[in-house]
Amino acid sequence: MPSRNRPAHKRTIAFLALSVTMLAQAPSRFDVATVKPSDSDGARGGLNLTSGGRHIEIAGFTLTELIQRAYGVAAFQVAGGPPWAKSRPFDLAAKVASDSEVTPDRVNLMLRQLLADRFALKLRHESRQLPVYALSVARSGIRFHEGTAPETNFDMSRGRIKADMVPMSMLIRILSSYLGRPVIDETGLKGAYNFAVTWTPAETEPRLPGDDFSPDPSGPSFVTALREQLGLQLIAKKGPVESLVIDHAEPPSAN
Repeated sequence: MPSRNRPAHKRTIAFLALSVTMLAQAPSRFDVATVKPSDSDGARGGLNLTSGGRHIEIAGFTLTELIQRAYGVAAFQVAGGPPWAKSRPFDLAAKVASDSEVTPDRVNLMLRQLLADRFALKLRHESRQLPVYALSVARSGIRFHEGTAPETNFDMSRGRIKADMVPMSMLIRILSSYLGRPVIDETGLKGAYNFAVTWTPAETEPRLPGDDFSPDPSGPSFVTALREQLGLQLIAKKGPVESLVIDHAEPPSAN
C-alpha cells in the first residue's frame, strides 16, 4: 500500500523507528585520535573542522578550553580541576571513518567521549552563585529598531558593535563571552534588531583578532555607551549560574 495511505499513527511509528536507526548508526566516538602537549612554536587556540565534521584539529587548547568546546559553555562555567588543566595547552587531531556528514552536535558528543577516554575526565553539574550582569531596558527606552534584513549579521571589534537582525539571546551570549561574566536577559525584547554602538575600550577589555577600528579616546565606557546609544543598562549583581566542576582529570594517555 502506498505510504500516503498509511494511517497517521503507523507513519509516526515508522518515522520514530527510522530516527532511532539513524541515531544508532551515527558515530559515538572518533575512530582515530591523537592528543599531545602543544608545540610551543605552534598556533594557539586554533580549531578546524573539515570533511563535513569527520575531521577535527585543535591547536593549543587547555583542558578547560576543550571542555568549553565540547559542552558549549563559557570559561566562567568551568571550575575545579588540577592547576595544569587551565595552563597546559594540548594539540588534538581526530577523525571518523564514516562517509556521512557528522553534525556539530555529534562532534561535541564525540569530543566529550575523547576527553573521558584520554584525560580520565569526570565532571559534575553544579549551580553556583557568581557575579553576573543583568541586561535591562533603561528609563529612556530602547534606541534601536526591529530589523527587516533577510539574514543575521553581527560584526564586533574592540570598541564597536554593528548588528542586523540580531535577537537579544544572541547579544546576551556574546556579551557574556566578551565580559567574562554571565549576562541575564531582563529586557523582555523578543524580536530581531538592528543596532550599532561604539565605545572607548578599557585596557582590561579583550583585543579581538583582526581589529582595525580606532575608537575615540575620549569616548564613553562600554556600559555608558550601551545606556546612551542603545537604551540598555548593565547592572552588576549575583545570581545562580549552571557550571561544570572538574572532579577528576589526568594528563592524557599515550596515543
